[in-house]
Amino acid sequence: MSADSLCYIMDYSGNYFRVNKADQLVVAAGEKEATVFTYAQANSRVCVGKKSSFYCMIPIEEEREIEMSCELLKELTYDELQEPAEKNVSSYDLSEMDWSEYLTHFTYVASGIKDYRDELARRHSDIEQKICDILHYVELCETDEEEAVIVHYSAHVVTKFNKKQSEGVQDLSVLKAQMALKEEERKKEEEQLKEEEKEEEKKDEEKKNNGNKQQTAADEQESNKPQVNYVSLSKALQLGDMNAVYKKYEKSPIYAESSSFMIRANEGNELLVLHVNLKNTGNKAAECDILSKMPSFRLTVNGDVSVSADTSILLNDLGTYQGEIKAGETVKTVLIFQVKKGTVKKIKSMDLEVSVKDSSSIVQLIAGR
Repeated sequence: MSADSLCYIMDYSGNYFRVNKADQLVVAAGEKEATVFTYAQANSRVCVGKKSSFYCMIPIEEEREIEMSCELLKELTYDELQEPAEKNVSSYDLSEMDWSEYLTHFTYVASGIKDYRDELARRHSDIEQKICDILHYVELCETDEEEAVIVHYSAHVVTKFNKKQSEGVQDLSVLKAQMALKEEERKKEEEQLKEEEKEEEKKDEEKKNNGNKQQTAADEQESNKPQVNYVSLSKALQLGDMNAVYKKYEKSPIYAESSSFMIRANEGNELLVLHVNLKNTGNKAAECDILSKMPSFRLTVNGDVSVSADTSILLNDLGTYQGEIKAGETVKTVLIFQVKKGTVKKIKSMDLEVSVKDSSSIVQLIAGR
């Protein structure tokens, strides 16, 4: 090529270059905008130092042919990467190669590999820094909408460096449409949830009204029941200065006052034993004669099980007790009932009907009273 030959300056990516007002090389929009140089001018601009690794001079008359060759070279290179070809020495005519020119070109390309690698490393580092900054910003996002916008921008930043990944960049209008659709779905879900809550409230209100009606009926039924006037066990037994106090109950098949006196439940029954303490609250000793009153006892458990007390020969039987009790002294007595096994599993309430001569009283048995 002579010094007066005309040419373009291009890089190995196929970009044309022109000269700006500051007499610097800048990328041109295309061949029509590119500056035409003489070979000497182009050589002085691109064949000095590191620039020689990135630029080449293309004669104008050969430019079309070379452009087609570059495209063919790119396709061949891509195919080699996808499917490595077998190397066959016999397919090359080595005798026709200009080894001197080939080695000169190889040395020229190899000398710029380090600089090219350093430039790629620098660009890669810049991209990683941008990605890191974006991810840190995403962590500070407060709403899903803001995060979606940042993620979209991140995808654009990453993919814009890869010309073959244009499908990775999402159109902002599409993103906005998707966000609007999600917002509409969210509103529909909220409206549906509100409707379900209203239905639940309506059902709860109906249940409440029905419950109030049932409670009112139960209260009326309860109020129609005859009122029971409870008295103390002492008053029911007409003990005077003697105080009779119910303490506890126990269920057992056998009750033994001592080794000499024992009561066993009939077959199929179990004993329900009530423990009652008799205490002389007077200032002097007094006789306590319950036997002479000939009392009778009938126990109602949980409002539905009713049994009469057994008469026994136990010395501590409350119904037949006779003895002197000193002032302030307490004597322990019992009342024994027989109930069928399994009929009384858990005792919730007990009412004791006490009959003395012609009078009858009801005592509500609560421990300590």
